[in-house]
Amino acid sequence: EGNLEALFDPDSPSEVYDQHLNVTREWIGRDAPDAAHFLSAHLDASELPEQTQKRNEMLFQWAAGEWARKDSLEATDWIASLPEGPQRELAWEAAKQPLNRDRPDLGFELALQWSHGPDRLNDLSTSLQATRDRIGPPAAEALLASRQLSPDERSTLQAKLQQTKEENP
Repeated sequence: EGNLEALFDPDSPSEVYDQHLNVTREWIGRDAPDAAHFLSAHLDASELPEQTQKRNEMLFQWAAGEWARKDSLEATDWIASLPEGPQRELAWEAAKQPLNRDRPDLGFELALQWSHGPDRLNDLSTSLQATRDRIGPPAAEALLASRQLSPDERSTLQAKLQQTKEENP
């Protein structure tokens, strides 16, 4: 870990940065949870230049996504432990797709909590359709009963689910 400080040093020569980047990629592949924890601890360094911060966010998302691909339930438990804000949003963005593959019903429940703004309806719809396809229509219908859905969201999601059902019976 200590040698990876070059990733967070904007004055690191590019060849040193590239070497550390390759080591980090290997580390993420071998032990994504450990890498995600390390990167999380170094992510909120607001004194870093924007380009360095963006690279670090990319690595953090990569670690979170790799962890979610390997163990989506453990990864989402960790995401839930992150404070609300940019870290959780980055990790959630990386974990959505693997979670919808493994546990789309949980993906829907977490989208209710963690998805906001223009992505919310799309995230809910993706998880709902994956639930229908992987678990079954009754499970998808049960998710629509959530009290956390606004009437407009429920109506839109029901229409999308019906449209998908008609297109792919």
